[in-house]
Amino acid sequence: MSTQASKQVSIRTVVLGLALLAVAASPHAAMTSAPATKAGLDSTGHHHLVSVKDSPGYTPPVDPEANSEMIGRRLSATRVNKPFIGGAHSLDDFGRIATRLIQNQQRDSLEKLCVRFDEFRDVLWPEFPQSRPATGAHWQDAWFFQVTRNRKGCGLAMTDWGGHDYQYVGITCDSTLQYRNFKLYSKLTIAVLPAGADTVRWDFVKAIVARRGRFKILSMRD
Repeated sequence: MSTQASKQVSIRTVVLGLALLAVAASPHAAMTSAPATKAGLDSTGHHHLVSVKDSPGYTPPVDPEANSEMIGRRLSATRVNKPFIGGAHSLDDFGRIATRLIQNQQRDSLEKLCVRFDEFRDVLWPEFPQSRPATGAHWQDAWFFQVTRNRKGCGLAMTDWGGHDYQYVGITCDSTLQYRNFKLYSKLTIAVLPAGADTVRWDFVKAIVARRGRFKILSMRD
């Protein structure tokens, strides 16, 4: 058999295998298929799992930046000049603003403290490990989940805590990570003192990013 013919056979084998897996995994197939037989067992009596990695000629994708997953950022990211629009001037300023917005139930204003889509796209995403070419991920998909989570998180914060009088006490974070174009503050806690009650600690803000003296919400708990 010629080399070209062999390649075509291998490709057809992979496509067929994937098609069979898709059909077998569908709920309709599960309801209509016949009882399992020993046809899916290998010579040792164990199930043989089909994988693209087992296909002839498979090679893993080239990923020269694989170590970025371990360090949490891409070292190849370039500097950008884009500024953040709005936000607080410090972590402490952010804590005070967030407390006031929660107290007055200003959900729209709290959402405006979150990063905008263009800030995410141009400043943040290029430095996240998920953005490297080998993952095949796109910023639009990441942004969809990001903005959905943040809107829900702002709504829950208002539902749980909004409409009461608070005195701001302070804000803390468990960890920080310096990127080329911004700094990430993670696992934040805002301490407030409700009128006539003990200190309460809010943890609805998961991460804040800071750039050139502007502090904005990256992600909320949902």
